[in-house]
Amino acid sequence: MDILHRDISDGDVLHYRHCDKPGDTATVTALLLDWDLAKCKGQEQKRRERTGTWFFHSINILSTSMNPQCKLDDLESFVWLVIYLFFRFLRRTTYGKNSGAYQLAD
Repeated sequence: MDILHRDISDGDVLHYRHCDKPGDTATVTALLLDWDLAKCKGQEQKRRERTGTWFFHSINILSTSMNPQCKLDDLESFVWLVIYLFFRFLRRTTYGKNSGAYQLAD
């Protein structure tokens, strides 16, 4: 079944590390949450207003008001999310609060 999430954001992804046995390499598992705006493929999608977190919207959704959302829009939202999380992690480990990376992620 094809499902569009339509609200990819940093608050909708949970991750945790776990090891099966002591000394093993840790495995990271991620969960995608907040499916209240999701739609199944073929389900009518009337775009009366934009929904979801604007910071992670695809350029297609932000630039056109009436196009229905597609898989590529959700995929682009994941790309924006990864870029955002990269800069948030980078600023905490490498740069101080006065750096451009810190200001970009906030």
